[in-house]
Amino acid sequence: MTDETIEQFFRRFQVERDPAAMAAVFDRVAPRLLLLAAHVTPDPAAAEDLLQETFLQAIARAEQWDPSRPLLPWLGGVLRHRAQDLARRSALRRPAARLDEVVASATGPGPRQAAETAELLDRVEQALAGLESPYREALVLRVVHGLEPAAIAHALGRPPATVRTQLRRGLERLRGALP
Repeated sequence: MTDETIEQFFRRFQVERDPAAMAAVFDRVAPRLLLLAAHVTPDPAAAEDLLQETFLQAIARAEQWDPSRPLLPWLGGVLRHRAQDLARRSALRRPAARLDEVVASATGPGPRQAAETAELLDRVEQALAGLESPYREALVLRVVHGLEPAAIAHALGRPPATVRTQLRRGLERLRGALP
């Protein structure tokens, strides 16, 4: 096994367009970026698509990476931009999807309960979006994705005790923001 860093592999890809170098970057970085993608989108398939789009963008724009800077934050920024694009696209489609959900739920338990459930979910979504970044990130990984605190700490690069505190405080703030 080679002792090359991901930066060295990516630099080799930048200069030589060596696919093996990009494959090495992918193998070393993809698991962490997938956790980040799972954090920003609740759908596992969308998270995998986001990861693929991130690497496609990195391949297409490899020359934009500054070799004097760490690679992982750059790739994280690419992923974040791809996620923002995805969120904008889904926001444009959201009203039609919400209408379908309301119609589907209205045929089940009844329109009143469907409306109450939709309103509560919107409030939770808004309250979660209103939390400060460290609390929101930890809570989404715990509540939406079901990760344990140790896995969250690993994914976010934070100490486990910090993550447990952020989860506790985040839940307190979330409860305070809800009726």
